[in-house]
Parts: sequence; C-alpha cells; structure tokens
Amino acid sequence: MPMVELNTTEIDKPESLKPEAYIGCQFPSRLAVSGVIQDCLRQLFSNTDNILHPQLKEFYWAPNTTEDALKAPFQVIIENYFSVNLTEMKVLPAILIKPGTWQESKITIGDRSIGGVESQYYKRIIGTHTITVFGKTVAQAELFAREVHGYLSHFGPLLREWMGLSKWDVPSISEPEDMESNLNNVIIKIPIQYEFVYSWELTPQASRLLRQISVNAIMKNTDINFQLGA
Repeated sequence: MPMVELNTTEIDKPESLKPEAYIGCQFPSRLAVSGVIQDCLRQLFSNTDNILHPQLKEFYWAPNTTEDALKAPFQVIIENYFSVNLTEMKVLPAILIKPGTWQESKITIGDRSIGGVESQYYKRIIGTHTITVFGKTVAQAELFAREVHGYLSHFGPLLREWMGLSKWDVPSISEPEDMESNLNNVIIKIPIQYEFVYSWELTPQASRLLRQISVNAIMKNTDINFQLGA
C-alpha cells in the first residue's frame, strides 16, 4: 500500500513578538492579542503551501484589494471586526477578529508577591477572542472555519509560548448561522480562550503621585460642591 504524503503547514513568529517581549511582561492589551491572531491568519493565507484543504488552495490574502476580475473572488479579508462595515462588505470570504471579555482574578491576598519583592503585585487575566468566518455558502464557511480552527489549535503550544500565556484553547466551532444583514451569506464563530499572569510594581514615586492626584481630585470636587451651594 503506497504511503500517503502528509500535508504540512508553517507558522512564523509575528513581527510584534520578534523582540522577546511577552504579553504578560508588558502592560497587557487586547489589541496586542488581536494583532498576533491577525498576523498568524494572514500568514496562513499568504502562502498556498500553508493551506491544508485542497478546495481552499486558490484563496489568498493580500494587503491591497486586487483589481483582477479573475482573482477577486478568491481574495480573503482578514481584519479586526470593528474595522469593517458589515452591511457594506461585498468581498467574501472574510475572517474577522473580535476581542471579547477580559476578567481579572486574584492570585494572592492583596495581589502581593509571595517570596519576592514586597512592592510587586500580580493578577491573572482570563481573556477571550472570537474569530468570525463569513462565507458565501455553508460549505465555504465550513471549510474556512475548519482551516482556521485547526491552524490556531495545532499551533496553540507555540502561540502560548510566544505570548507568555498559561492557557490557549480553541475549544469549538459554532453551528452555521445566516448573516442578519444579508441572508445569502453564512457565518461561523470560533471562540478562543486564554489566560496569563501579569505583574506591576509600586514605587515611592508612584505613591506620591497617586496621593497628589487624590488631593487634587478632592480639592476640585470641593470647589464644585461649594459653587453649587452643597
């Protein structure tokens, strides 16, 4: 029986992560996570060899909209969810990245470091993003959703390492739904869940600044109350 040639795909570390600066070591931002996801998905569709499903091989992402009438139906939009007007979006398929809820949780009492520097504090962030795949048909949306899900799931260990996360899960693919503004189009959502710990340090200079801000706020509030006859 002849051996089946395995399909392979590749991923490069996003430019925003080339300097060894983990998300948790900076001031954390949902925009940073969105940027990494967007960069990875653009990599996926920038090289035909990366695409695993044969029916998607002709689709591609490019930074500028093509004017070639033959290529236009195969160009994929990969953008932040809020940078695209969904009611006017004519180019499909599309993959949009939407940041979700971030929730902070305590690790220690008072968030203080245990066994470390007394002025250091820690918190855990539990975050979510949603990838929404738009297709012209159910079949097209299904193929793109599975390709995106597999890519982000299989490279999860690398993404977790690159971003300094303690968790990265792509647990499911939603059922297909009609797009409310255009019933001829289909959407499928892919949720992403992740966690990381970030730290900060309070210095005497920061404490003095905070006290001064508090005093100014109290004084300004007092003036306002006096003017209002409070």
